[in-house]
Amino acid sequence: MEELRESEAYKRFYFVMKNDPAVIMNISRILDTTKMLINLVLYQIGSLEVMHSSQYDLAFALLLKKDSIFPIAEIEVFNPLMTPVDIKVYSDFNIRILSVNERGRRIIEMPTIFFCPRLHYWLVGNIFQSNFSEFRLNQMIFVCADAKESWMALLYERLRYIWTLERYRIKQVYVDISPPSSSIGIEGLKFNFYHVEDNNFKRFLPRKCS
Repeated sequence: MEELRESEAYKRFYFVMKNDPAVIMNISRILDTTKMLINLVLYQIGSLEVMHSSQYDLAFALLLKKDSIFPIAEIEVFNPLMTPVDIKVYSDFNIRILSVNERGRRIIEMPTIFFCPRLHYWLVGNIFQSNFSEFRLNQMIFVCADAKESWMALLYERLRYIWTLERYRIKQVYVDISPPSSSIGIEGLKFNFYHVEDNNFKRFLPRKCS
């Protein structure tokens, strides 16, 4: 965690999150509906025991709380497969392990960060579909990897929700958290903020392919 915290990329990210007026405004807007707390949900970051990149993802997520970038109330995690080592690490950091596979269909009732660096596009679509309302989208921060859509991914019907929300993404913060060693390199991350003021925004949702 300290290696990541001392990296230039993280220091730049921290500066932006603490000083960019648009970021500060959006965080305040999201938290204005609650007691100033936000949940952090980690979906499929991979096995900590097997994947070095998963360790960096977890370290980054923990720094979001430890360095008070967000006022995080609780961290939750789901991975399809977990080793005993994974479970112990999460327990040591007081991270709640989700026993049920939500398949990205959690309906949020309070401000929530979805931290999904390796989530398949159809599961990302499930997140947006399940929270496809003005109230819920305005409480969401979505964190994803810096990965370009493949032509194969474009075949997924769920992507129509992602396309629609592009017009309502009002701020994106990019951080390249690749560690110094290329053997444990990971993709950069994008923090996406959304703001929907259009009560009839669903009209922009593309029709399903027949």
